[in-house]
Amino acid sequence: MNRFIKIVYVAILCLGIGELLYKSWLNAINSRSYPAQAACSKEDGTSASSESCVHNKPIPSTFGRTHFIVGMSPDEVQELQKDATDKSLCSASGTYRQAFFSPDDGVEKKLIDIIDQEQESMKIAVFQFTNGQIARAIIRAHCRGVTIEIITDPLCLQDKFNKITWLAQEGLKIFVYNPDANKATLSNKMHHKFVIFGKNIGGNKLIWMGSFNFTKSADVANQESVVVLDDSQIIAQFDRQYDRLKKRSIVYKDFASNHVITQAWQPSVTEGKKRSRKKTSLAHAKDIYGHQVSISVSA
Repeated sequence: MNRFIKIVYVAILCLGIGELLYKSWLNAINSRSYPAQAACSKEDGTSASSESCVHNKPIPSTFGRTHFIVGMSPDEVQELQKDATDKSLCSASGTYRQAFFSPDDGVEKKLIDIIDQEQESMKIAVFQFTNGQIARAIIRAHCRGVTIEIITDPLCLQDKFNKITWLAQEGLKIFVYNPDANKATLSNKMHHKFVIFGKNIGGNKLIWMGSFNFTKSADVANQESVVVLDDSQIIAQFDRQYDRLKKRSIVYKDFASNHVITQAWQPSVTEGKKRSRKKTSLAHAKDIYGHQVSISVSA
């Protein structure tokens, strides 16, 4: 009986020592500066919000070698670590730098995630916009008070699935590029695909730029690329170019009153509710490029 009690006592003592060692190890891990934590520092040397750093902290490299997660093999830990690194916008250089590629990286979801984190403003320049999920994310941002401007090309408005008409109906500020503002000998288009975020991850401005149109095919079929940066100098350049684009564009309302626009059936104004589709009739005319197009007129 005494031997049994001694065994139990030793077991309890070992558990207590093990718990203390485990807590000490956790404290050491938490206090250690990982590259992703340094990446959440602003250019002026101050630290960004702790919230932005926590979810971007990678799994320690010691996992799978000297430390393990109970119930998880080293291969599973490595895959989890790789996934955490891929999803993080933080880099070891002290800035947000990331590249995404479609159809491999789920670019649509990444864009929506960033839109959902925006707190202040968005300036969007996009050639084609037919993706309803991205449009819904933009409307959510608009509803929570984010200031949003969109510049698009007239050709976008000829697509019956365009979401610009819907966004205009929701009260967003829309501009349509005017090719006449650029006296080019060849047909010219507003072919940009970029977004300037005013206050996003870590309270920083971000620039999203690349070949990615806001379409479903750009996400699941086309070979596209996107780069996300928080470089203040580059963002300032994009800000200036956006202002130039606005001067070369027409307010959507004025454009719509003077040009033919293909009106598409749009989802509900209120998120999650259904709206009955309006009856439409077609009228034919020429757009500003001289192409024959159709316009849907609500009955």
